[in-house]
Amino acid sequence: MGDIVFCSFYLLLFSFIILKAKLFKLPGLNSAWSVGAFGLKLLFAALLWYIYTHHYKNRYTSDIFKYFDDGKFMYQTVHTNISDFLAMMTGIGDWGSKIQGYYHSMASWVNGHDSTLYNNSHFIIRFNALLMFFSGGHYGVHVLVMCFISFIGLTYLYKAFYPYLQDKAKLLFAAIFLFPSVLLWSSGILKEGFVFLGLGLSIYYFKLLLNGTQITRMQQIKTPVCRQGRDKISENPPNPFNPWSIMLLLLGFILLFEAKAYILLCIIPGFISEVLISKVKPAAKHPFITYITVTAIYLLVGLNINTIYPSINPIQTLSDKQKEFIRLTKGGIYLEETANDSLFAYIPVTDSVNIIPVNAYADSLRKRGIQYLSTAAFCYQEEVTKKIAPFRLKAGLKFDLIHEGHNDTLHLTAHDSATYIINTYIEPAKSAIAIPPFRPTLFGLISAVPNALVVSIIRPFPKEISSAAILIYSGENVFILLLIILAFVFYKKNNPNNNTIAFCVNYCLLMLVLIGISTPLYGGIERYKSVVIPFMLILLLLIYDKDKYKKTAKS
Repeated sequence: MGDIVFCSFYLLLFSFIILKAKLFKLPGLNSAWSVGAFGLKLLFAALLWYIYTHHYKNRYTSDIFKYFDDGKFMYQTVHTNISDFLAMMTGIGDWGSKIQGYYHSMASWVNGHDSTLYNNSHFIIRFNALLMFFSGGHYGVHVLVMCFISFIGLTYLYKAFYPYLQDKAKLLFAAIFLFPSVLLWSSGILKEGFVFLGLGLSIYYFKLLLNGTQITRMQQIKTPVCRQGRDKISENPPNPFNPWSIMLLLLGFILLFEAKAYILLCIIPGFISEVLISKVKPAAKHPFITYITVTAIYLLVGLNINTIYPSINPIQTLSDKQKEFIRLTKGGIYLEETANDSLFAYIPVTDSVNIIPVNAYADSLRKRGIQYLSTAAFCYQEEVTKKIAPFRLKAGLKFDLIHEGHNDTLHLTAHDSATYIINTYIEPAKSAIAIPPFRPTLFGLISAVPNALVVSIIRPFPKEISSAAILIYSGENVFILLLIILAFVFYKKNNPNNNTIAFCVNYCLLMLVLIGISTPLYGGIERYKSVVIPFMLILLLLIYDKDKYKKTAKS
């Protein structure tokens, strides 16, 4: 009953805000479009919950649940020790063994494969912990808040690109708000909600600060007289140089960094290029050359930063990330040798019956089952006994011995003397694809680019479709490919928006290459592409000449 009351209150609150707040008045459209889009997001939020509840039943590894559960665990310390809660929320004084014990009891705080660039789970866990003060601990409220957060970001994206697509307002709305994978992955307790908010804030306020008076003038001049039933955009254009705009731009950058820092890195060269185009006349005359030059220098400097700072090696980091993802898709159980914490025994999940507890401490394995091993909490202590339980592998079992920091792997047979603690349990991925590892050199990375684009844009091939989920994802890819063909057949000559086209191309290519190289999993590719697809569709709308299509259709 409490869940219904809380959810109803926040649903009415957010609906009222969307109807009344000037932020959600989409130029060229009436208020019903915003309300309808938010309602559709809520339907997809329910669909996402249904999928993860009934088809992916391991709550310990489910992103849409684990950040909420960890936030709730952190929040509960308020009732036992407020100073511990504040230490975890702020990160100040959290190095003690007691606070570290809290962290290790969470499913996703200590997560080695979360990001080799920046551990970006902490922010969303802390956010959920803070939200508990207002949600009453009800999951549905957190979903509604995340839907609202991502909806704000999508609204800002619409407003950022509307000045260039005023004659295609409805198509722009569809490109940003209505694509299935965007609706799905931006409507759960996931990092994508903050990513969309960060993208929307950073792009909108960057353009406002860079070309503010020009953008508002374009909106005033080009926006047609409102028809009956449309809301007239009457608010005064914002002052592009006020402190509020600068603060929101910085907030967008911070959100991107905290949620998924690599997205911020992919959008920075576009911002640098836009500054040059607006300030340097030769750059403005040749926007594509400007983008190519800036991005090439940006990548050359960034990818070879290890020559200046040897401890930072982006290419090696990306290679390690790719190997880690390949390992994750393969699945298996990793056991850390008690006598040497740099040695790990690997066995397939199917051999889990050959893990034998040495003593009675192993209550988690006996009572909760093999899936509980996927939580970070299990890596350190058992659930009931609070002890680190030792295990043996059944004599005669074949396993791989991995030496951390070394490339060689030994294939051995278990004996009775060696003991282990279970380090990680990973379920095998159901939609894995084979991606050849690239050599961690600049030329090795460049050689992997063509295959990465095939993986992220074209695949899966028909013979690779093995489930309904992959079939739906494949259908999205085919639809986008058809739109690409349509846009190039009816492309706009002498396009006045070449720099905006270059911005979208630049961001999309960097993201698609990164996704195609590092993600050997169709489910992961679909999710990570959800923050790219709106820009791909906006790019096609910028290229597409609607009048040329109409003339061809009439003839």
